[in-house]
Amino acid sequence: MADKALGLAMVSASVVIFTYYTLWVIVLHFVDPSLQVHEFFPDRVWAIAIPAVLLVLGVAFVVAFIAVTMIRSSASKKKQS
Repeated sequence: MADKALGLAMVSASVVIFTYYTLWVIVLHFVDPSLQVHEFFPDRVWAIAIPAVLLVLGVAFVVAFIAVTMIRSSASKKKQS
């Protein structure tokens, strides 16, 4: 049951983030700048900067994980020899 709750929370968070980002990047462009709705969203520069930073961090994490796995695999092979 805990796995289902965690899965539901993750899917819900993904839907909320996707909806917010879509409104921010696509829909807000067509809304009149004088309206108050623009106060709920950061500057459009961050619409590119935040995903770029997350992508770099994600790639760095994957590369580090692969490197640690390869180092551990190499070390265990040396012990067996």
